[in-house]
Order: sequence, then C-alpha cells, then structure tokens
Amino acid sequence: METITDPARLAMHTRAMRKTARPVVLVPDSDAGQLVLIQAARRIPRAVVVAVSSGAPLQVAPDVTFVDSTPEPTLLVDASPSLTRTLRLVGLTHCSDIMVSELHFDEVMRLQRAITELAYEVTVHTLPTLREADGLALARVNAELTGEERQAALAISAALTAGAHEAVKGDDAVLAAARAVFDVAPGITLTRLEIISGRLLAKATVGTHELTDSIDIRVSEG
Repeated sequence: METITDPARLAMHTRAMRKTARPVVLVPDSDAGQLVLIQAARRIPRAVVVAVSSGAPLQVAPDVTFVDSTPEPTLLVDASPSLTRTLRLVGLTHCSDIMVSELHFDEVMRLQRAITELAYEVTVHTLPTLREADGLALARVNAELTGEERQAALAISAALTAGAHEAVKGDDAVLAAARAVFDVAPGITLTRLEIISGRLLAKATVGTHELTDSIDIRVSEG
C-alpha cells in the first residue's frame, strides 16, 4: 500500500496505472462503511483501488491511500460541497470507476447526474446500506449517538420499513405510513421525506446529529 498526500503525485500515479489498462477505482471518504466499499472495489478485476482518507487510518489497505488535505471548494457544483469534492477527486485520480454506498441516496443520484452531464467516462457502483443488528444504518454519525439518542434514532429505520410495506398502494401511502411513525416517535425530528428513483429517503435530527437513511420500495413484478 502506498500513502500519498500530494495531489499532483496522485494524479501522476493514477494516470500511469490507466496507461497500463488497469481500472482505477475511487473509494471516497465515507461515513457508511468505507471498509466494505474498499473490499467491493477490490473485486473488480485488476483494479487499482484508491481510497480517500481525511487522516484517520484505514482498517483495510487499498492500493493507494490519498490523505486529502486540500482546501474546501469555493466553486460549488449543484450547491454541494461533498459533490464538488467527489468530482474533484474523479478528475484528480483519472478513475474509471467509483464505489459509493446507497445510504446517502440523494447524493448518489446527484453524483450520477453530474458524471453523465459532464461526460465523464466513469462507472458509478453502489452498495446496499449496511445495518446494525437493531436495524440502524452502519454510519459514522450513528456510532456517535448516546444510548438514549440511539433509541430515538431507531425510528428512522422503522419509518422506512413501514413505508416500504405500503409500496403496493402507491407513493402517497408510502409517505403517509413513514410520516406516521415519525409523528409519534420521541426525540427525533423529521426534516425531509421523499421518494427518489424508487427509494424512500428520510433525513432527521436527533440532538445535534443529522441522520439519513433510505430503502428500496420498488415493487417486484410477478
């Protein structure tokens, strides 16, 4: 494994890898199980896996770790700092593929749209949201919750499940069922609830923490 801190050196390294016809797979810094994303990236044949770290050590070694200390972007794409950072990394790494979690599904959709509209030759791979035994999404922010906050946060996965059970009745029924769970759940405040490309997305706050989760509500035919 090689650790790189200089963006120019990273660009030179990944450009050389692409010239050998090896795919370069970018795994951005993620609060949604970066370890599993790196493992999934390794399954792409002959892949050179480039994982981005904000400084914390990675539990599994990619081929290249880029410690990203570049300044926050000032020219934003779609008014999103996180999307802008990811697109900057796409250009910097010359990646052929990018591996992300479905947890922040709205961000995944914005990323895919931006890559398409900018005509980047990059394939976006998504992994299903990983969950703890109690149903809460495996995410860095959820690990910071106190015991009481965690109990309150369980409402978000319960609401998504309730909504998914109503999928055969249509979008209005899905949203109503999910909202009904939040209406009676203590300690959690719903801030966003919508359906995006066949997934029910919810965002909520618990204490000072902003939580997000989503679930597939597409009804299978047959």
